[in-house]
Parts: sequence; structure tokens; C-alpha cells
Amino acid sequence: MTIPIPTGPPARKPLGPGLIAFIVIDVILVVGVVIAAVVLLGGGSGAPGASPTTPVAGATTPVAGATTSVSPSAPVTSADRPGGTDQRFATPSGNIVCDITANGARCGIASLAQKPAPVDGCDGSVGFVYVVDASGKVDVPCVPKKELPKKAGKDVNVLGYGQKSAAYGFTCTSDESGMACVDDATGTGFSLARAGGRVL
Repeated sequence: MTIPIPTGPPARKPLGPGLIAFIVIDVILVVGVVIAAVVLLGGGSGAPGASPTTPVAGATTPVAGATTSVSPSAPVTSADRPGGTDQRFATPSGNIVCDITANGARCGIASLAQKPAPVDGCDGSVGFVYVVDASGKVDVPCVPKKELPKKAGKDVNVLGYGQKSAAYGFTCTSDESGMACVDDATGTGFSLARAGGRVL
């Protein structure tokens, strides 16, 4: 008597734990890339009309078109701002010094990880100072070499990591990675760190 041998496809082996982990990680990476693409291509939560900045040789300090502006719907002047007292403070490292006045929030950094590339028409450097003014406009001005920011002196108040300073409708937040300042009414502003600065 002969027993028939099945001739169908061979039985599949179950997937091993290493292969399952590899597939799960691949799926997570693909989802992350899709989300990043949506955010970068306009689906993010950034302010409408915000202009992107052009990085300098891998840093985040803008070069061409150094002024980026996002204006609120109605013009705002320093006279329209909430009250407050002028503030001057620095990060615990002393590398970033900021001022908040009725005219805006301004931060300067003494040392960047990478020197910004030269900008045509600027006889100094762009990327060491960021400003958000009373109208919500963010500016990255050309700073003459003799006026580049210096480290904070001992007389400047320290804004500890995780702390905030607010006045005149502007809020600056100190973080281990740097300082961020925004116009509370528009949400526009900037962040500044040794790695460079960027418009928010």
C-alpha cells in the first residue's frame, strides 16, 4: 500500500523575533518620514505666511533674505503693547544675552558653533542677533564686527534653564539648548543657540 505524499507548497516557517522587530522599526521609520514630509511641505503648525530660512553650511543661521517677517492682521506698535518693565537677562552659560523692551525682544549670542557665511551687502556678520519687534516682525540684522555680542557680565541677571521672562507682550524661555523669544499676540519669534538660530 502506498501513501500519497502531498505536493502543495511547503509549510511556511513563522517569522522570528528579530525579523518582526526589524519590520516594526521599518514601519515606525516610514510613518516618521511621512509625518516629517507633511510638516516640512506645509502641513505643519507654523504660522501662516512664515518664511523659511536658508541655512548656512549645515547650521540653522539664515543668510540670504536675513529678514523674515510675519505680521499680525492689524498693525501693532509699541504704544499698543501690554505694560511691563524692561528686562535684561542671560542664559546660565552667559553665551546668550537678551533684552525685552516695549519695542521688542532681542537676543545676541557671543559664540556660535560655526561661523556664519558672509552675506552680500553686510560688512559684519548675520546670525549673531535676532529680534522680534512690536509688529511681530522677526529680523536677523547685519551686525558690524565691532558690535558683535559678548558674553554676559556678572551684572546681568541669569535666566535659569526652564525659566521664562515676560514683559510688554513678549516671552523668552531659557533652555539647555538656548533661548527662544516670541511675541505673545502673534506667536512669531525666534530661537537662538550655539548651533544657530531660526525663525519660529
